Amino acid sequence: LAALARARGFPARVAMGLLYHEGAFYYHMWTEVWLDGCWIPLDATLGSGGVGAGHITLARSNLTSPAAFADFFPLMQVIGRIEIDVVRVQ
Repeated sequence: LAALARARGFPARVAMGLLYHEGAFYYHMWTEVWLDGCWIPLDATLGSGGVGAGHITLARSNLTSPAAFADFFPLMQVIGRIEIDVVRVQ
């Protein structure tokens, strides 16, 4: 999705974090596109297009450097160590 946005001339980056889906958290990536002066999060994975409270951003990258995934190395230190209690889901 980031590549498609860039092909149409929109600045885009990716976010990596946690996604709450069907009662559990999963590590996940989604796209953020720069529109009208702000970053708009988009997620094509679940078919809804949008990003809501169930998406928790932990890191971002524009994926343009030769070692782009190095942006996510700090995140690797917390994988498996994060504890989140869901209080309520609507």
